[in-house]
Amino acid sequence: MNEFGYKYLASLLLKSSSFFSLQSTAFSLRLRTIFQTKHQISPGVFKELPSSPLRNTTLHFGLHQQHQFHHLKMCFFDQTLYRCGDYKWGTFRQHCAKEYRTGETCGMKLVMNCNEDRSKNCRICDKIATKLSRRQKEVDRIKRWKSERNRKASIEASEDIISDLDREIYNLEEERLDRRNRL
Repeated sequence: MNEFGYKYLASLLLKSSSFFSLQSTAFSLRLRTIFQTKHQISPGVFKELPSSPLRNTTLHFGLHQQHQFHHLKMCFFDQTLYRCGDYKWGTFRQHCAKEYRTGETCGMKLVMNCNEDRSKNCRICDKIATKLSRRQKEVDRIKRWKSERNRKASIEASEDIISDLDREIYNLEEERLDRRNRL
């Protein structure tokens, strides 16, 4: 069989979700090489079965992860949903059919369990609340210092701090909106 024949058979095997048993060890090794180089399949995907009484050596090929979970398309994670509507990805729960290497995920995420934690704010909301309270303290200081004299430098310094805090709050709100609009 020529190179085209090997590639054609390899593409047929890849398109099919069922397992194949092949008797020719030389053929199976060649096919394994084509699969691994062309489709970036890890060696652990191919597994060797013990010989059966009907055949001398049976090499069992297949994308066993796709066969077992052929209806799944993404990896599954826990998710925490906060009061503001923001979320946080939690621990990994289950692999999908698109896993290419052992121990790695495909990069796409589906929610397996959603823990609604409405009593807590997200990390960004906590930062915004901290900066708003700090800003309010600076505003109160400015009001107090305006009634006193000789506090012009302190008032200017506090106004600079307030403008910096306003900029940081704006950036955090933009980040929060970006996270909400992201898939």
